Amino acid sequence: MGVGLMAVASALAVGSTLLPADAPIDDASCSWRLTARVLYQEVRLEATARAVELRNILEDAGVGAADFLPSSCTDGTAAGAGGGGSGDGSSGRQGTGSSGSSVGSGGGSTGSGSGSSGSGETGAGGSAGAGGGGSPRPGSGGARAGGGTGATGAGANGNCPTTAADTLGWGTPNREDDFEGGVDGWGIYDGAGHAGNGTRTPAAITTADGILTITGTPDGQSGGMAWNPGQMYGRWEGCAQSPPGDPDLHSLFLLWPDAENWPEGGETDFMEISDPTRQTVEGFFHYGADNQQEHASVDIDATQWHAFAVEWTPQGATYFVDGEEWWSTTDTSILPPGPQHLTIQLDNFGNPGQETQMHVDWVRQYALDDTGGTGVSVDVGVGVGGADSSQNGSRAGQDTDGGGRSGGNADDGQDGGEGDQSGDRSGSGD
Repeated sequence: MGVGLMAVASALAVGSTLLPADAPIDDASCSWRLTARVLYQEVRLEATARAVELRNILEDAGVGAADFLPSSCTDGTAAGAGGGGSGDGSSGRQGTGSSGSSVGSGGGSTGSGSGSSGSGETGAGGSAGAGGGGSPRPGSGGARAGGGTGATGAGANGNCPTTAADTLGWGTPNREDDFEGGVDGWGIYDGAGHAGNGTRTPAAITTADGILTITGTPDGQSGGMAWNPGQMYGRWEGCAQSPPGDPDLHSLFLLWPDAENWPEGGETDFMEISDPTRQTVEGFFHYGADNQQEHASVDIDATQWHAFAVEWTPQGATYFVDGEEWWSTTDTSILPPGPQHLTIQLDNFGNPGQETQMHVDWVRQYALDDTGGTGVSVDVGVGVGGADSSQNGSRAGQDTDGGGRSGGNADDGQDGGEGDQSGDRSGSGD
């Protein structure tokens, strides 16, 4: 039994003393329940001996029961959750508020609930930033508006001056975070790692000088975080950098279903990087009860800062990097059936041999405008050089290995998704 499986088994043994689902439940209980439920979703399609063993442990603990995860664990009403953390109101951080905290989807640890917006913040402007692989960033400059949304535009884009939002006119985000105040408002994964590999731990996540860093280590540590609640349709964009690293530690931006019903709820992996040189970025689009997937890739130097984005409309879905489209679909039959939320993950896909990091400068969420979006093009693979969209419109393998890949790597058959928010998924699912 590996380290990750032992950790889950131990946690489940403790969990057997949990209160009934209809009794008052606190954040710690919700965190455990969500971690277990996501892990169960992740392994239930796998046929390996290890997956079967883990699935049996979870089923014996009642994780598959409909009432195992009460609504209070995802809507912010869990007992003891009062008082969302205070914030400055910039970049989508929650201001001081009275609503309770809700459990983040991938790993179960709690994230603060929505509150009233805080006061505005003036951009730092002009602080020196190191180039290349370093995590420091240049000052963003310009005033940030209060009310939970920051000013957008080139002057506020930090390390990623060219964005899809500016290029396509997405307007003002309805939620934004530049990590100047830590990770308030996020659900931090705390439990077994992706597919039971190692552990996802809050210790893997740090912020400094407005840069979020997630670190994976050879002893199996990895990390992830979820931005609940999500929305039905919209756009998401994040500015990220992935220094060269281990092929078993994947950098991910993805959307995971609010209902925690992977794979039926879909999974939208609009940035997944497994290439150890970080010169190729992959995209996966999971759908259906049997975890079918679309897959594409684009050649780009991800050791440098780039803005990765997704637009999801009733008409289709499109992936962008630095404002240029590199994958899209207009097949409405494969679109997610319900709301999804953003997760950021560095997921362990096996046996990493070296420490690996990913850095994030900022993330933003946008609602659709009255036109329903910019319109999804059927011309896939144009724009960004090297985009491989040959599998667009095809079912890029019915990768039944599992879910929640949160960015799942359909190519290596490793669970198809890193979004395994099993708290583990704690990784939302690819």
